[in-house]
Amino acid sequence: MTGGAAPAGPATTVGPAGVGDDPTAPAPAVLTPAALVAGVGQRLGTSAGLTVTAERVAVYRAASGDEDHRETGLVPGFLLLALVVPLSETVFDVAGPGMAVNHAVTGVRFPDLVAVGEQVRLTVDLLAARHRPRDWFQITLGLRLHGRSGRLGCRAEQQILYPGVPR
Repeated sequence: MTGGAAPAGPATTVGPAGVGDDPTAPAPAVLTPAALVAGVGQRLGTSAGLTVTAERVAVYRAASGDEDHRETGLVPGFLLLALVVPLSETVFDVAGPGMAVNHAVTGVRFPDLVAVGEQVRLTVDLLAARHRPRDWFQITLGLRLHGRSGRLGCRAEQQILYPGVPR
């Protein structure tokens, strides 16, 4: 996996209501567990763009109690991390299981600042995929959230568990 700028190309702006409200955004790839095992080491894709509005930042700050950075014009790092879930849902879905369990998020870093009003995109790489005991399936993702300027605002690894996936 390499670092660097987000892939070029048009991004779709979606409002503070959420990521799934843009009818022109491509549908996420639906991948089987077997395809995930075979695809380890591959890029799953890059999300649609999401503009981090002042309204979204204000809602986050009110919910989290983060009042210290109210007038900086910068997006709080943990808000960027929270955007990983809705943005990754625009990239891929796993066929079969009805639910996913966020097992772990590790290696979280916020290398650069993202300004309020900037559009962000998430790049998702598949680092590992394996069956676990008792019909659980686990994937490990490499996540990189870039601002429109190409600056890396957040990076992390995420482990997700899916129940009810027989070998």
